[in-house]
Order: sequence, then structure tokens, then C-alpha cells
Amino acid sequence: MPRPYPAEFRARAIALVRAGKPAKDVAFELRRSASENGGEGPGSASTP
Repeated sequence: MPRPYPAEFRARAIALVRAGKPAKDVAFELRRSASENGGEGPGSASTP
């Protein structure tokens, strides 16, 4: 089962959507930034 989303990740996603960015674009941006950071996104195998 994937790990839960970190609080910082959720807060960033919510802030972007509330600022008017389409949820589809937010999802793409957050996936891209997680892959650029060595997979440190939700469900990654890295330690907290």
C-alpha cells in the first residue's frame, strides 16, 4: 500500500488549486517535481 501523502505535499496541492490552478495541472506539476527530486513524492520508498 502506498505511503500517505506528506502534509507539506497536501498543503502545496491545496494551495495551488485554491489559487485557481486546474487540478489536472497541479497533479502534473507535483508528479514532475517529485520525479525531479529523486522520487520524494507520495508513495516513494524514501524515508521521512
